[in-house]
Amino acid sequence: YGSENLNKHMEAIDKSLNRPAPAPYTPEHKEDYDLVCKSNELVYTLEQETGALTTYVKQTYAPRFPELEALIQNPMDYVRAVRRIGNEMDLTQLDLSDILPR
Repeated sequence: YGSENLNKHMEAIDKSLNRPAPAPYTPEHKEDYDLVCKSNELVYTLEQETGALTTYVKQTYAPRFPELEALIQNPMDYVRAVRRIGNEMDLTQLDLSDILPR
């Protein structure tokens, strides 16, 4: 799913939230039900894609800094740290305080 599909979905959610709650067994009620089902599918897909991407980043970056995965357990924080570290050789010059656990 590209960001265009996600944007359209979010617009449909906004539209649904800004109208009165539909009566059961009406077309609007079915639209809301379908919207919830689609939201669940999107969340599942995003979780799968996030997992695949973080695995790729870990596999690619682990040879350069193998200890990083043990230091940062949260996958998104790991990716943020890798992004900030980039190819920097002197890690003492980087501020990772907002990413690293305390």
